[in-house]
Amino acid sequence: MIRITPAHPEDRDALHRLLTRSWLETWAPHLPADAVARFHAADPVAAELDAHLQDILVARLDGRVAGMLAVVGETLESIHVDDDFWGKGVGTALFRHAEDLGARRLEVRAFNARAIAFYQARGWVETERRMATEMGVPAETLVMRGPEA
Repeated sequence: MIRITPAHPEDRDALHRLLTRSWLETWAPHLPADAVARFHAADPVAAELDAHLQDILVARLDGRVAGMLAVVGETLESIHVDDDFWGKGVGTALFRHAEDLGARRLEVRAFNARAIAFYQARGWVETERRMATEMGVPAETLVMRGPEA
């Protein structure tokens, strides 16, 4: 059974591993080596967790941190599923929970085809494309809205 609860300080190490691994597997292949080196040197995941751990919800399955999400207002700020738990309903449970919390908007990098397909399958649509940066490198970003937005 997937349980979604607020993150606790003891979840920090598992969340750090999850978010770092997610970035390295999803973002790093689309960025130049110097951006990946900056990621390793700066450890932005640690800073994000230090600043926002209290805003994170954690999905647990089989007693392990299987995923996480953060919703601020109507914006889904972050959603990640540990790839060890792909195909087990964790992403769907987290996404439904985010919508229940009022998430109606999100931003996703254009290169993240897997995430875009996941959102589109749930009725979310692209409303805008714009440039942003990822570790100092320009990255095309899609703004998506939920079906009730």
